[in-house]
Amino acid sequence: RHLLCCGSIRRATPNGRGSDLTMMSLLLFYHSCASLCSSSSLLGIDGKIEQAMDLVKSHLMLVVREEVELLREQLRELQERNQQLERENHILRTLTHNIYSPTGHRISQ
Repeated sequence: RHLLCCGSIRRATPNGRGSDLTMMSLLLFYHSCASLCSSSSLLGIDGKIEQAMDLVKSHLMLVVREEVELLREQLRELQERNQQLERENHILRTLTHNIYSPTGHRISQ
C-alpha cells in the first residue's frame, strides 16, 4: 500500500504510521528541491538534471534501506514463530506417541 504525500509516493507501514527515516528523507528531499529551485537561474539545464537525479537516487536509497529493515524484522518474527510451532509440533508428536502404541491402538492407562 502506498500513500501520496505532497506529490511524492511513500509506502505505508503495516501499522499505518510512516517511520522517522521516511519522514526525514522526505524533509531532506523537499529542502533540497527548494534549494534547487531558488538557485535555478544560476545553473544550466544539465546541472539541474544532474542535481535532480542525485536527489531522486538519495531518496530511493533511503526508502530501500527502510524497506530492507522492515523485511529483516518480518523475517526474524517469522523465524521465531516457526521455531515456536516446531517446538509445539514436537511436544504434540511426543504426547501422541506416548498415548498410542506403534500399531495404532490406544494404550490403556
